Amino acid sequence: MSFHQFPRIETERAPVSAGRSLLLIAGMSLASAGGNAVAATYYVAPGGSDANPGSFDRPFKTLTAASRKLVPGDTLYARGGTYVERLVISKSGTAAAPLAVRAYPGETPVIDGQNRLAANWSNLVALTGTYIEFSGFEVRNGLGQGINMVGPHNIVRRCDVHHHAARGIIAAGDYSLVEASTIWWNATDNCRLSTCPPTKTPNGGWGSGLSAAKDPVDGLTQHAVLRGNTVFNNWGEGLSTFQADDTTLEGNVVYDNWAANLYVSDATNAWVAGNLIYFSANPAVGRVAINIALADEKGTPASRGTTLVNNLVKGGSLNLKWWADRRFPQGKLQDVLIANNTFVDTQSTNVQSASLAIDAAAHVNVQIRNNLVKQDTAPRCINVGAGDITFSANLWSKAPNAAASAGNDVVGSPQLAQTGPVAAGALTGDYFTLTPTSPAIGRADLLSDVLDDYFGTPRDTTPDIGADEF
Repeated sequence: MSFHQFPRIETERAPVSAGRSLLLIAGMSLASAGGNAVAATYYVAPGGSDANPGSFDRPFKTLTAASRKLVPGDTLYARGGTYVERLVISKSGTAAAPLAVRAYPGETPVIDGQNRLAANWSNLVALTGTYIEFSGFEVRNGLGQGINMVGPHNIVRRCDVHHHAARGIIAAGDYSLVEASTIWWNATDNCRLSTCPPTKTPNGGWGSGLSAAKDPVDGLTQHAVLRGNTVFNNWGEGLSTFQADDTTLEGNVVYDNWAANLYVSDATNAWVAGNLIYFSANPAVGRVAINIALADEKGTPASRGTTLVNNLVKGGSLNLKWWADRRFPQGKLQDVLIANNTFVDTQSTNVQSASLAIDAAAHVNVQIRNNLVKQDTAPRCINVGAGDITFSANLWSKAPNAAASAGNDVVGSPQLAQTGPVAAGALTGDYFTLTPTSPAIGRADLLSDVLDDYFGTPRDTTPDIGADEF
């Protein structure tokens, strides 16, 4: 398989790594060439009227009424202000003429559930049609899920989604794309703080901030792309994919989420690349958890083909963990590549713990190569059980157990830059860069799946260990 870079998103130095073929998301193109020659532009504003024609001077009042006017190729601009309504967009566009529901340039429309709308895991915003772009909104205070992308070929971008009792955004339909959005303080039904609202109490379960999962058509979400998002302080997993195939999780910043920062379960061919994943010293959710968690809860489908490359990971209770869930005890890692990641000090003080932990199972074709593991605190670099796991060209700051060692390993300080702030929301990729004398330079295996680094720098014929190519 060949890989290509995705375009950079929003930030000047957004992390980009070798990515999926763009053919996977070709169906989500918003090009209007060949589309509706008489496409209309409508406007909606809180001070308008649904009896208006939806012009700039006479806008609609509600998003619901305005969205019902749309036909393929149309654009609806939402003016700034607060809309207290549940929005279900059931109209569909086409590949050549999608529907666009956008914030008016320079303004921020807010959809506010006021802690009373979308109860019982229903949706404050639901995109049930196809080929819809929904962008530039703040979506907040729902009693269920923030945004549910039910139909296929839908896009959510540049949205701020927060304070929902259940998930922030779920990309359920095939070929969903979520990018450049901020997803925080969701799954509040699991809030454990004394300051949690009385209607948001622990219910024995939790949702996530941003997930690709659960296609309502066949139960399996395919070809979803979640990239360039910031996901933090959610009361469940932060970024996840489950009951899905061929998900891309790329270029996201994920930190301080209650259950785990990033979770892959019941998923095939997940591509996890170029993400910055960490826990700060004092998470707002009051708990340091696992950074990257791999497991199968039900094996529907059993996970296979996961690729984790060029991720920067720091400060979890463990930085990567695989285990067999009691609900699917026959689970295993199968056809997995974990390569060119940089893992830096966990916050655990348990000497029996580790930065990386992989329980014993009937693992098949697992490659752990070119990773940089810096663990200066008490825990080990790695705990690994039995299985078909190949280790090669990893850098360990202290010697690993025999099962994880290889003749081309490097053991010693990686000499990382470790510059810049490390507080929540402030850590950047610069902290993880190699210094000129790092023993990681020129010591990695050459891998066709990792042709560039976290920053988009091409790797040369003598590549470096870890996510940064010096």
